[in-house]
Amino acid sequence: MIVLMKHLSVILSALLFFGSRSFATVTAPTCSTTYRTAVNESEPLYYRDDQHNKYVGISSDVIDELAKRTGCNFEAQQINRSKLYQEMSSFRVDLALVTIRNNRYDKVGKFLPITSIQREVAGPKELVHVHSSIQDFINNIRVKFIILPGAPFFFTPEESARLEKEGRFMTTTSLQEAYALLVRSKNTVIMQTTFVQDYFFAKMKLDRNFARIPDRKTTFEIGAYYIVKKSNEQNLPVIEKTLKQIASDGTWDRIIRKHTKLAENSELLGKN
Repeated sequence: MIVLMKHLSVILSALLFFGSRSFATVTAPTCSTTYRTAVNESEPLYYRDDQHNKYVGISSDVIDELAKRTGCNFEAQQINRSKLYQEMSSFRVDLALVTIRNNRYDKVGKFLPITSIQREVAGPKELVHVHSSIQDFINNIRVKFIILPGAPFFFTPEESARLEKEGRFMTTTSLQEAYALLVRSKNTVIMQTTFVQDYFFAKMKLDRNFARIPDRKTTFEIGAYYIVKKSNEQNLPVIEKTLKQIASDGTWDRIIRKHTKLAENSELLGKN
């Protein structure tokens, strides 16, 4: 009987040991994939913090969350939006992070949403106050819109085609360049997300001379484009679920608030 009890004790201990190891294996993130992750090198998305000698921004924080929650590796690659489609279609990147869903990118990647966002137009107060809606700006042939290269993504296809035909897009290399151009130009506005407007209005102290009009009707999806290949398709559900969790558990909003707060007490980085 004593021998039997000893055997049972050994078996029970083994079951508890391996059971606990099995549970840990299920819950701990395991991923050996490295994702070449395209980011837009513009404030507040991804930019260099010279004081701490590192890159920071909304995209950087989302990368950190993805790595922590999935166990995968994410290598940020700074790619201008004018070249992103080519990089995606040629499989030179695996993930394009914090970008607006659009028909062009839908052709080469699977869109993974984070959240829905509104667009706002920002411009000089004297210009904004004589327009009651975004449609008024679009209808005013004298008004030009500042955009990033290859990225008129805050416009419907019909709006984009019209403004392109009328020659009313002004292209700049980065968001900080765009807002610097806004300050020194006339009859010029920027269509952007609410959080980007918040950031630059805080950082450049634009409230005195500039105003904004939100679009209450049209929303856009912001998220990531996943370039599906045989080598990474098994991780797609995990990445998709994690991006949704980043929004649903409040992490996305916390990241946005963090960078808006930083903007309130800092000077504009980059060229002016």
